[in-house]
Amino acid sequence: MKYKRMYCWVRPNEKKALRETSNGQFPLVFAKNYDEFKSQINDDDFLVMSIIKAVRGLKKMQELVRSFPQNMFHLYYRSNEDGCMTDNEMTLFEERNIVNGQFMPSGLIKNYLDNAKD
Repeated sequence: MKYKRMYCWVRPNEKKALRETSNGQFPLVFAKNYDEFKSQINDDDFLVMSIIKAVRGLKKMQELVRSFPQNMFHLYYRSNEDGCMTDNEMTLFEERNIVNGQFMPSGLIKNYLDNAKD
C-alpha cells in the first residue's frame, strides 16, 4: 500500500526522534491526544502508536484498532531493561491489524519509505 503520511500518537521524546530520523522525507503528522488520533485516521495513513500509551489504555486501544480493520498499526518501541513484555503488550499483539513487533524510529521510517515505493 502506498501511504500519504505517517500519522502518529506518541510521547514527546518519541515525536522528537521520529522528526529527526525522518528528516522531512515525507509528511509526518502528530495527534495531540487519543480522540484527535482516532478522529483523523485515513485509509492511506501509516499509523504509529506509542506502545506505552497503547498498553496504558488497553481496552480503549483494542476498540480503536478494531474500529479500523483496513488499517495496520505500528507500535513505537519501548526499551525494557529486563527484555520481558508485559501481559498488556502481549494482549495488544494478538490484534490482527497490529504489525507484529515494536519499531524504533529507523525501522518505522524504513518501513514507510519501502511501502511508499509500491
